[in-house]
Amino acid sequence: MLGFTLIPQAGVAIGLATTAARTLSSGDSNLGSIIVACILTSTMIYELVGPVITKISLAKAREIIKEKAA
Repeated sequence: MLGFTLIPQAGVAIGLATTAARTLSSGDSNLGSIIVACILTSTMIYELVGPVITKISLAKAREIIKEKAA
């Protein structure tokens, strides 16, 4: 269950995408920019959804206590 808490960790993916873009952007190839666009788009989605999934996962694992409405 706690495996879902790793979704917000995207810094390594962005670093690898930029490295791949530099490596693959030789000549007329657009492959590097395509890789960066895909990785950045998926990172944005994960960063928006990740904290919510993390909170749900931690609550289900009973690592945090849900606050009751007053």
